[in-house]
Amino acid sequence: PCGYGGKGDIGVHYRVYDAEEVPFEDDDALRDWMYARYKEKDDMLGRYYETGEFFHGETGQRVVFSWSKIILQYIF
Repeated sequence: PCGYGGKGDIGVHYRVYDAEEVPFEDDDALRDWMYARYKEKDDMLGRYYETGEFFHGETGQRVVFSWSKIILQYIF
């Protein structure tokens, strides 16, 4: 298990939104927009926990980091 000397995988999915599509001018609309994003996130995580995929048929891209690169990043 991860955290006890074993290897672990971390799944990451991110999306960049165009600022034009975020309703900053209306608090109620912004709240609704944020709730919709959280619902998308919850649905995506549920799918990931069940299938190992964020979206059906999407395998993603595996990126391997070495510990030395990770540690050096935080030292400097």
